[in-house]
Amino acid sequence: MLAKVDRPRDLAAANFNSPGQVVLSGTPDAIEQATEEAKKAGGEESRAVTSFRRVPLAALEGAARGLAEALDRVEIRPARFPILANATAREAQSPDEIRVTLREQLLSPVLWEQSVRRSSRKACAASWRSARAACCAGW
Repeated sequence: MLAKVDRPRDLAAANFNSPGQVVLSGTPDAIEQATEEAKKAGGEESRAVTSFRRVPLAALEGAARGLAEALDRVEIRPARFPILANATAREAQSPDEIRVTLREQLLSPVLWEQSVRRSSRKACAASWRSARAACCAGW
């Protein structure tokens, strides 16, 4: 759908919530054009929502540069536990990983489904390790 609209400065994916639900961000006319393309492709439902990210991605590029400059000036310490970034669906823990992830966060879509899947896999693995340790400890 984004390729059919072909307006990368005016329209971007903001959230990938599930296989059937993608949230778009952009100018009102680009959103309208994307909505029409979605209907043509058999999309079941689309609706406009008011959001802080309704601005075109291009409008955030200046803010992204300012954020990058600010991040370069501050000390970031290693996280005490991994941080799952929803812009990458990956963990960040070192100062460099955190800095890069924060830069990506502003201009990247939210990978909600991938983040939840990753978090679930990590939680299951942690639960398994805890259960195994408890079993081996004689519980």
